[in-house]
Amino acid sequence: ESLADPDSPRYGQWMTADEVAAHTAPQPGVVACVRQWLAAGAASGVTLLEVHRNNATFVLEGSVAALEAWLHTELHVFERSLLASPRRGGRVVRRAAAHAVPRAVHAHIAHIAGLSDIPPVRVARPQPTQQQEQQ
Repeated sequence: ESLADPDSPRYGQWMTADEVAAHTAPQPGVVACVRQWLAAGAASGVTLLEVHRNNATFVLEGSVAALEAWLHTELHVFERSLLASPRRGGRVVRRAAAHAVPRAVHAHIAHIAGLSDIPPVRVARPQPTQQQEQQ
């Protein structure tokens, strides 16, 4: 607030990364609620990989089966056409149904990223032959 107040000595100064994190962090009770839900996910095979500085972003990992069970959804593998997307051909895992989270957690989650474009299954691409490289 003082950064935007022309009468403040801090007017126009930048906030540090720690100040931004503290300013935007969720309340401790919210973090505890979400962490409890994440702990239940760990029992289902979902792993917490990283918690960002302000406790507002969590990075998770799990098998398709674990994520489907934990989020009550279905994930499917789709083939991307090289003709439609030359640089992004191959397989991609996508959510095919709505996901669900417990009511107590729902109010505290703004977005679950990655369910619409889980990292693609890597497909080996043929390497150009020496003859192709010379053309």
